[in-house]
Amino acid sequence: MRLLIERLSTWLCALSLLVACTQESETNGVISTGSGFLLSLSEGSISSEEATNTRTLPAELEKPVAANFQLTILPQGGEQPIYSGSFTSEPIPAGAGHYTLTAHCGSNPQLAWDTPYYEGTAEATVTEGRYAEVTIPCHVANALMSVRFSNPTLFNQLYSDYGLTIQNGESTLRITPENQTKSAYFPTGEVPSVRFTATLRANGQEVSFSLDNDLSHLLPLEAGQHIILTLSASNAAFTIEQIEVVDATIDATLPDSWLPCPKVSGFGSISYVETNDAPTESSISYTASRPIQAMELTFHFEDPQYAAIYNKTFKLHELTDEERTQLSTIGLNTLPQFGTDSEGTFNFAPLISTLQTNAGTTTVNTITLRVKANNRWSDEKSTAISHQITVEKPEFGVRALPGNIWTKEFTLSPISEDLVTEGKGNFAKLSQQMSYQFSADGTTWESLGNDLRKANLSAATTYYIRGLYRGAVPGLTCEVKTYPQTALVNGGLEEYQEVSGKDASTGNYGLRYEWTGWATINDLTCDYGVGVACSYNSRSGTRPTTTSQNGNAVWIATIGWGYGSSIFEKTIKYKTPGELFLGSLNDVDHSNDTATKEYGIDYNSHPTGLSFYYQYIPYDNDQTDIFIQIWSDETLLGEGTFKQGNTINNYTKQTIHINYLPGNEALAPNKLVVVFRSGINTSVEKKEINKVYYVGSQLFIDEVALVYDK
Repeated sequence: MRLLIERLSTWLCALSLLVACTQESETNGVISTGSGFLLSLSEGSISSEEATNTRTLPAELEKPVAANFQLTILPQGGEQPIYSGSFTSEPIPAGAGHYTLTAHCGSNPQLAWDTPYYEGTAEATVTEGRYAEVTIPCHVANALMSVRFSNPTLFNQLYSDYGLTIQNGESTLRITPENQTKSAYFPTGEVPSVRFTATLRANGQEVSFSLDNDLSHLLPLEAGQHIILTLSASNAAFTIEQIEVVDATIDATLPDSWLPCPKVSGFGSISYVETNDAPTESSISYTASRPIQAMELTFHFEDPQYAAIYNKTFKLHELTDEERTQLSTIGLNTLPQFGTDSEGTFNFAPLISTLQTNAGTTTVNTITLRVKANNRWSDEKSTAISHQITVEKPEFGVRALPGNIWTKEFTLSPISEDLVTEGKGNFAKLSQQMSYQFSADGTTWESLGNDLRKANLSAATTYYIRGLYRGAVPGLTCEVKTYPQTALVNGGLEEYQEVSGKDASTGNYGLRYEWTGWATINDLTCDYGVGVACSYNSRSGTRPTTTSQNGNAVWIATIGWGYGSSIFEKTIKYKTPGELFLGSLNDVDHSNDTATKEYGIDYNSHPTGLSFYYQYIPYDNDQTDIFIQIWSDETLLGEGTFKQGNTINNYTKQTIHINYLPGNEALAPNKLVVVFRSGINTSVEKKEINKVYYVGSQLFIDEVALVYDK
């Protein structure tokens, strides 16, 4: 046989299932051979309807509660009980027969503070080989009296000392404003004497007024009755404002020492990234068996914005006005009603959403809540939990796009959502309070202006940038490397080679010239045939010349070339502008007089323009065709052109500005195109210049250089 309850909570929960009368049934479950009792207790003071619809006690009470009840099982007609002792977790064996079961708890003093006495009785029959399930309804078996002083301010003005003196036999208790939360307990059937006693503040005289006549029609009280007197002061004396008799339930009379400590539960520990939305699970709840008496809320902030004010314990039951304002500032506007509320929740989401790092250094902030009810603190048995909020810095980077980086400066791009590490920051909040910094060494930082531009830098040098949230929290340090000021190979055009061929006087084709770092179409126009025709019609249209700005220059001409029909007529087959360009001439086919030009060389820099010295002699209303282009693979990033149709007899310096196209800032340059072409038409005339017999427009180029203005 076993006892169904180890704790009072079990029989309290049974209220929803059991009526306040004895129930017995037989169980078919065999626990062991033989017979006996399976016992439980119910709140006999509460009707079955109330038990179903209300839950007046906490769901969990501590184990000593059950042990406080004594149980006696007496067989019918017998004088010797088969069991007398505390409830046990083991079954209670009993033979077949009818029994009276009595449960009681506590003593029944003549007069004492808060000493309820409980008892209950049930009848049950045990059948051989079966176990009778019996619920014993228990109730308060003694009576109690309490006092309320309705206008203590006036009482205190009239009396320096006042209270209600209760006497029962030789025992006396006095209820004063300081202990009016207590009740005086006494046995049923007895009539205690009740007097109001006080000391007049005006003259120090002691006064005494009996209330026996006022209570005579109510006394003696029955078991479980609670008489409550409400006294009101007046200038004349005092009056009995109300006398109320209510039923005292086990719920209302359980000694505070039997009830569990208040419990505090909540979020525990939270890791929170500054700027993120506050975690939803950020509340601390408290529950108690009795109304809350006191509460202490302790903060320890490493967050400097709160550390100076809030690193202390707030006694919520005795707050100053200043402290109330301080708590309101961090979102704690609704505080418990002490003496009334027995449960509640603090929502710390508004506070957590404002917590910050210490200039990017992780802060650990703790909140500790202690609650007192039924004269017990929530941390009575173990140290109060410190709920911890660890605030980490947001993680974000910045960048300067390749198109905004030059050799002497760069312009940083504002933060974008893709630069915020997922889960490590809120882009919308970050972008609202973001500034930017520059460093030459990654250690010493300076702020960038509103244009986010940093100038007067060195080429091919690594610098550092970062974002700064709210002027205090630095983001990831990112590198920016300025482009090198890459010079053109053989930009002075001094280095050239005579590759092959002989002078026209030998009867073979003309010389082919090549320049280090540059390409021409000379290989196409210089065929490999022999004979007088070739000597006239196979020529390099791009040749070195000493007519220059400095040293050697390049003569680029539109020429006629290709086999003619007559040696003496010196006719030509093709007319082509000469070219000097960066790139290569490929797939030269002299049988068909074809070739493929590939413009551009590999290049990793960011010039602003192209400069050169030139002379120009146009023919037939021609004009130069000179241009520079910067590419990223197949995307044109920027270009500049120069058209000249006038005769320029003296070397003149010209600079072409590169116009970079918007929208391609994310692309890095990797190809450079520079082309010098003698003209855009193919008109030539029969004359010999530089051993070329058909010549059109003539372009002289010298001292070619890339410009790096920024």
